[in-house]
Amino acid sequence: MNKDLIKVNFLQSTGEDEYITETMWCRKSGDSYILDNIPCVAKNISLGDAISVEYDEGEEKFYFEDFIAYSGNSTLRLIIEDDQFRKEVRKVFEDSFKCACEVLAQMNTLAINIPKDQNYRLIKEYVNVGSSDGKWQYVESCLSDEHRTQLA
Repeated sequence: MNKDLIKVNFLQSTGEDEYITETMWCRKSGDSYILDNIPCVAKNISLGDAISVEYDEGEEKFYFEDFIAYSGNSTLRLIIEDDQFRKEVRKVFEDSFKCACEVLAQMNTLAINIPKDQNYRLIKEYVNVGSSDGKWQYVESCLSDEHRTQLA
């Protein structure tokens, strides 16, 4: 195990007084930590973002504290019920759009990292067509300024 990697807990509100915790790997970089996973639940954060963490002595766990720097990447989530179809869509994103993906099967979620240098307009068009055709639902859980500008 790389001693520069730690598990960081991200609390995400799911409703009034309801929370879910997503635990992701982060690697140490100076005084900050760089997110090393694609978030499947946590909002407004993307692969490569630099964050500060807080250590909870009682729980012996690290928790997200604040942002230090944004990577410029975006996070997109597709909700796809059929496992086999989710695998096919993942392959499209990895091969055609050069996007890394992670799956959270128990929530039927395909989490996609959109690199900052990727043309988001093409991805958005693909995602909108699939959504309109009823193939999936999607959430832009973290849209970078770079990608937001491409849609303007």
